[in-house]
Amino acid sequence: MTATASSLEVGQPSTTEGTLEALGLFRFVTTVAPDIIQPPGTGYTQEERKIYAAATNWNYGNVSISDEWAQIGANSTKASAHPIPADIPVLDFLASESISMDPTWLPKHEAELANVTTHHIEILEGAHYLHWTQSPEISRTITAFLADIVGL
Repeated sequence: MTATASSLEVGQPSTTEGTLEALGLFRFVTTVAPDIIQPPGTGYTQEERKIYAAATNWNYGNVSISDEWAQIGANSTKASAHPIPADIPVLDFLASESISMDPTWLPKHEAELANVTTHHIEILEGAHYLHWTQSPEISRTITAFLADIVGL
């Protein structure tokens, strides 16, 4: 099985992000309610959170990032025509919350990897952006996966 395709052939540009950024509304909202852009958990220092907020405010509405989001549907359509090669090892991390919110999430990933000779799906507790809360476990899992494949 290949990636899920959308019906888009080309991206649909959005002006929302650019407008919010140009009017200063995004920066205002994130100043009044800074937690909406902060990673969950306690794994970041106050200084790291300050840097993260500054980068988010700096990049929000950026033309390149907005275009990347606009191309997601078209890119999934293009990717769906190219299944993962059977001989490429794949390690897939899934968030428990994503699986509980969408009962098809795990079966879709399993089907996509069905023809891949060496693959592993690791389900970690947490929300979709696992790197915010599970980076030590992700690192351990990657190390173990690579060790199994190439004997590291």
